[in-house]
Amino acid sequence: MCPGSGEGGCAFFSQLPAHPRGHVTNLGHAEPVSRAGPVRILAAMSQPYEQEFRARWVDMDFNQHMRNAAFLGCSEETRMRYLDANGFTMAEFVKRRLGPVVVEDKLTYKRELALLEPFVVDLALAAATEDMRRMKVRNCFKRSVDSELCATVESIVLWFDLAQRKPVVPPPDLADGWHHLRRHQGAAADLVPRPLPRDPDEAGDLQH
Repeated sequence: MCPGSGEGGCAFFSQLPAHPRGHVTNLGHAEPVSRAGPVRILAAMSQPYEQEFRARWVDMDFNQHMRNAAFLGCSEETRMRYLDANGFTMAEFVKRRLGPVVVEDKLTYKRELALLEPFVVDLALAAATEDMRRMKVRNCFKRSVDSELCATVESIVLWFDLAQRKPVVPPPDLADGWHHLRRHQGAAADLVPRPLPRDPDEAGDLQH
């Protein structure tokens, strides 16, 4: 997946190791904590994976609240930290010639986020095919002070073979990490697998 954000754009993913709430706080973006060796997720997470951020000056728009690209960027950063802390670093993706591709982003606003306001972004699985070749992941943005929902980002993800330049089924260890990610409330427990799309535009029929 290539870095970047925007409607229908693509973006690579990453995570932070476990902290009391699954995140750390500082004056800028949350910084990852070093940990020796990859982490395997063996059971479904009972708590959502969370990261804490703070709205920066560069994240503001003309209306003096956080702009849409900043929301998408924080979603990408949260996914990147999740993968990184579970053994799928950028180096691992390069080694395997594999990457996740976001073919659709849906951003829904609920509340404003102002300059320097701290907020939490979680990550949950909203839908997926049985073999995890296609997924819909959901990020909820909540103000740190009162847990008020500010926005949601839903992204449809495919796994892309960088050598063959086409979507593929992910390797079992990568699929397991996402399969055991806490499901978003209301998501179906089991989703009927769909044929692998020949074109990313066909990803819109993902069940949820």
